[in-house]
Amino acid sequence: MQRLARALTEVFSPTDVVSVFLLTTGAVSDGWRGFWFAVLAALFAAVGPFAGILLATHLGKVSDHHVGNRRQRLPVLLAAMVSGVLGLVILLLLGAPHVCIVGLLSVIFGMILVGAVNAFWKLSVHVSVVTFAAVASALTLGAGFLPALLIPAAVGWSRVKLGDHTTAQVLVGIPAGCIVAVAYAVFR
Repeated sequence: MQRLARALTEVFSPTDVVSVFLLTTGAVSDGWRGFWFAVLAALFAAVGPFAGILLATHLGKVSDHHVGNRRQRLPVLLAAMVSGVLGLVILLLLGAPHVCIVGLLSVIFGMILVGAVNAFWKLSVHVSVVTFAAVASALTLGAGFLPALLIPAAVGWSRVKLGDHTTAQVLVGIPAGCIVAVAYAVFR
């Protein structure tokens, strides 16, 4: 069971989920043009910040690539937000499709929300992000994405099984993700 929990945690990491969500919504909404702008959004919202986390982990500045130490999370989230805002400015200057702008804004909003909670308490970012992606996909892309609503439960189980979060920390990730998903759906 430990191997399954580790696999779920890695496959549904925030970096992977945000990247796939942005790429999928960009491509579905605006074809290749949307896909390429989504690649740019994912670079600034997920891939770049994750590369920074890997470097910080290698240098001993953070505990691990999931930033398990709550006290280390706020600086990481602030750096990721700066990267996201820089990406947003670039997308706006290049005339990116609306869905890519709203997607990146939603990711930044999620970072703000999760960062605010994590300043005081350790909320599950994994569960928050996967809940956002599942709910936003179901709301905006249709009923074919309803099975994705089961993924947050599996990821939450994995986070508790690995001892990275308590059940309460996982459960609080769900409404956080839902808030961001509803904002995405409204402004999309």
